[in-house]
Amino acid sequence: MKNKKGFMNGVVIGVIFAVIALLFLFPLAGHAFEGIIKDIRFSQAEGTLEELVGVIKTVNEIKESREMVMQSPNDWGLIAFPIRNGIKKYEKLYPMQCREEKSCVCICDLKDGPIPYKIGNEAEVCSARGVCKNIDLSENIIIEDLNSIDKGYPRWVLKIDGPTWIVIEYSKTRGIIIRRK
Repeated sequence: MKNKKGFMNGVVIGVIFAVIALLFLFPLAGHAFEGIIKDIRFSQAEGTLEELVGVIKTVNEIKESREMVMQSPNDWGLIAFPIRNGIKKYEKLYPMQCREEKSCVCICDLKDGPIPYKIGNEAEVCSARGVCKNIDLSENIIIEDLNSIDKGYPRWVLKIDGPTWIVIEYSKTRGIIIRRK
């Protein structure tokens, strides 16, 4: 006759070890999944920014308005930084990626980045979790989004929230202006 009591003890111990192992694996899987999602959003921001830079260059060349839709990433913001004109004391007001003497435009994580967004820390947020491009233009790039004020952001931050239609315009006196359509 077999010892059923010993068999049951072995099964119970195996189940306990399995539960403990799962308790350790679930958080690890969650962190891995979160990292994958953040990488996807970063790639989306890079793609959107590449498309936007192409449109900005076209508008600068032909001096006519163009429209485009920014699809993603949601809860990120489009922010532009003007040409510094060699003034070193303003360097800390620019993201690390925007230290060249050019116009710079960024798409930055306003929600889930390592530094919480608040008005005035755009450079810090974009340095920590953003994609930026220096654009060789003689014009500044200006963001004007009056709808952002209703969402808790200043008018110089254009928040991407789903398909976001924008207009890119050329102005002789102000430069390249990007606004929500």
